[in-house]
Amino acid sequence: MFRDLTWFAAAASALMLAWTASLPAENDPFLDEPLVGKFTTASGVAWTVATDDDGQVEGFFSGDDRFGQVTGRSDGSVVHAYWFDDSGKSVCADELSGTRNWGRITFERQAGGVLRGFVGECNDVPTLPWTARR
Repeated sequence: MFRDLTWFAAAASALMLAWTASLPAENDPFLDEPLVGKFTTASGVAWTVATDDDGQVEGFFSGDDRFGQVTGRSDGSVVHAYWFDDSGKSVCADELSGTRNWGRITFERQAGGVLRGFVGECNDVPTLPWTARR
């Protein structure tokens, strides 16, 4: 009888996990709430971002010998922004917001507190994969 009970518990757990994984991402509160919070990339760069009611995005990032600012717009779950820093690692021909160290970033909010997109230097189209997690 104990064996049957163990099998039943294992089967019920597997079904519950499968059902939970099949829930639509739209049920994730992260996708419905305003974009506010702290996120970290795999390289350890910490990002703090927030949106206002009009979709304006503002934030800061630090780590990897960098400190900078991000500013842009949110179009629902997608953010299009510019980043600026004081590292001197990305020196652009043109100055933007008082610095020659800047680039573009585009990311999308995904289920589970993940931001995923692309980053680029200067006015180049963002093509370098970028991911940050809550």
